[in-house]
Amino acid sequence: VVGVRSMVPFLQNSNNLLRLNLNDNNLQSGGFNELFHALRNSPIESLHCGGCGIDSIEIEKNAFPKKIERLYLHDNEFGVDDIRGLVMFLQNSNDLSSLDISGNNVTSEGFGLLLREMKLSDSPIQALFCDSCDLDSIKIDDAFIPTRLKSLNLCDNSINADGCCEIAKLLQARSSSLSELSLECNKFVDEGVAILASALQNNATLKSLNMHNDAEEITIEGLKMLLELVNDMSSINGTLQSNHTLKYLELSPYKVDDTDLIRQQIDNALEINCEYEDNPAAAGKEKVIQTQLNSQKRSELCHQLGIGQRMLFSEIKPIHLPEVLALISRHHGQGELYAALVPSIAALFSTMNKKQCLQQQRAYYAAKLEAIEAEIAAIEAADDIQ
Repeated sequence: VVGVRSMVPFLQNSNNLLRLNLNDNNLQSGGFNELFHALRNSPIESLHCGGCGIDSIEIEKNAFPKKIERLYLHDNEFGVDDIRGLVMFLQNSNDLSSLDISGNNVTSEGFGLLLREMKLSDSPIQALFCDSCDLDSIKIDDAFIPTRLKSLNLCDNSINADGCCEIAKLLQARSSSLSELSLECNKFVDEGVAILASALQNNATLKSLNMHNDAEEITIEGLKMLLELVNDMSSINGTLQSNHTLKYLELSPYKVDDTDLIRQQIDNALEINCEYEDNPAAAGKEKVIQTQLNSQKRSELCHQLGIGQRMLFSEIKPIHLPEVLALISRHHGQGELYAALVPSIAALFSTMNKKQCLQQQRAYYAAKLEAIEAEIAAIEAADDIQ
């Protein structure tokens, strides 16, 4: 506290100070509160006060830096009551884009309170770090989803399947703009994966998801759910309607077992999502070409996912078969083309016969129309003579 007081004259008269790093100093609560007050008219944009022994936060109205953009309060000792102390600051901070409160005893109650206040104040916060904050069965009110939040870090907590149900609200909210979510080292496995995969089915904003966990690993069943999310092999339409937005999925390291095959297919689908960024229709088409229209790849994936083999070409309208067969030949070669021709030949001929029939009908009606026009012309000519 004494050290902060000695800095006050400098802080109050510094017009060029944009970044101040006081990490790992013994500021304690009194020193932090005085520091905030001293910086109230400062142009400072970034303030680092991590590991400073802050166990309570009391911020007076208008007694805080107005232009601050990044505030780092990680690894201190404050709790849910002090989140309430931050409310005054959040209500009046128009430029704060990043807030780090990791390593504090925020608890699930404090996290819910923080999200609620961010929504009510239309907070400009885009990145929120809450790792190691003693979060478990968090509660999120779907009426108070922060609309500007793009990056959320919830690593090293105890979030279980119930907590995943709450996080799903963030992913499903139409007003959400969340693009990065980190859930590394939490307490959910396959049940939580199923909840998150379902929530992401129609999500068009999340691009990065971290579910790495060495202690509680996702099993092969959970990995199948993730593969189905990014490439649903149940049908061509399923593949087209898969998630084409997610680009980065962090999981536990590869192992030399059956899960590696699933992991590789997930990575392949994510690579396509990256390649066709911001063009989901093109990504879906590419997945169909690479997996559905390749008999060997389709058979392998269906076997891995436990999906029964089906007649692929029954899903394709006969009129589109020539185009599909051309794609197979172009991308997978003559062997795959032959494999595709065998089950589709009947439908292909029916298309050709239908086309020929339509051409014949067109010629017949064209001749009839010509005869009618000639008859009308003859009547009009006779009328003119009379």
